[in-house]
Amino acid sequence: MTIKLDFSNVTGGNFEPIPAGDYVVEIEKVENRTAKSGNEMLSLTFNVVEGEYEGRKIFDLYVLTEKALWK
Repeated sequence: MTIKLDFSNVTGGNFEPIPAGDYVVEIEKVENRTAKSGNEMLSLTFNVVEGEYEGRKIFDLYVLTEKALWK
């Protein structure tokens, strides 16, 4: 079976990623999830609260394993 997806008419996602840097953020949401590997992880949504990118969101995942402690 072949599935063809056409996203040419999709709107609303026209923004550039926030450049690497230091930002003042607040944690907006934290969710407990399970990775495909079975490890527990946290899904965090940050809200930029100052500067040029105020109001933008940053999303990140934190896998709760010893190998991921660096993050």
